[in-house]
Order: sequence, then C-alpha cells, then structure tokens
Amino acid sequence: MSTNRAAFLRTALRNRKAQVFGDDLAGLQTYMSDARIPYPSDFRWVAKSLKRHREAYWSTYRALRDQVFAHTVTADRERVAELFSKTNIRQLQRMTTDLGHLHDAFWQAFHNGGRLTLRRRRYSIARMLKRPRGKRATVPIHETLVAQTRQALQPWTLPLITRGPHRRP
Repeated sequence: MSTNRAAFLRTALRNRKAQVFGDDLAGLQTYMSDARIPYPSDFRWVAKSLKRHREAYWSTYRALRDQVFAHTVTADRERVAELFSKTNIRQLQRMTTDLGHLHDAFWQAFHNGGRLTLRRRRYSIARMLKRPRGKRATVPIHETLVAQTRQALQPWTLPLITRGPHRRP
C-alpha cells in the first residue's frame, strides 16, 4: 500500500478514465469532480485495522502454510496435528473474509475513485456454509472464501458445530 499510493492520486485516476471517456471531456470533468481520492490517513487506518490479522497469521498460520500447504516440508502426522491444533477455524474464516473486504475497498478506490473504507458486512459463517451453492447468479467473494477455507481444512477438522457463538470444531 505504502509504495503504490501514487496509483490512487487524482492525476492517475484521470489518466485511467481519460481512456474510457475518450473525447467526452465534459463527462470526464464531471466524473472527476465526484471522485473522492483516499487520504494518507485512509492508508494508515487500513494498515492499523489489518494489524491483528497480520499478527495472527505470523504467529499461527505462517508455519502451517510453509510446512504443510506451500512446500510440504512436514509430512509427519503428529507435527501436522500440532500445527493445526494452534488454529481457530473461525479466526481463519474471518481473516479470509476481511481480505475480501480489503480487495473490494482497494478495487473501488483504484477503479472508481473513492475513499478506502472497510465497512463491516453482516454475515454468519454458519449460514454461508449451510446455504446451497448454485442458487444465485453471483456469489459474494467473501462467501466463496469461507467455503474454500473450510474445504481446504476439511481433512483436519471435525464438522462445524453451530450451537453457540464461540464453539470451536
């Protein structure tokens, strides 16, 4: 984020949108007058709000990613079980869902000109997992991320217990 802030400046947005508007300079001017460019404080706020996820990733999930999923350094069942015992499925689902929100915020700010906002979306992970797939034309990205996270962890987890707000599988 820090090294590519120039991509979010008003001049950069104007250059990107000039290709879309072509010869319609009045339309481009109107579009640019409504565009809201992220402030440096927006970038700092996003970084601060993601700090807890970064800390959880480094302390819990990084070793699992490096030793089991990315490089298969560890094939010992006991070591793999030890790495998974430190995880929390709800925490991982929340992390992946929040990454989807982050993607949406940056996409909107970059392509449409807007402030960086990470609004909380109301959702229930249990409902997402229970909802039949294929009933809608489009599926929100955070619902896809939750389903794929559960599918990836399925061999190492028990079925999700949905009684109570903080039960772990």
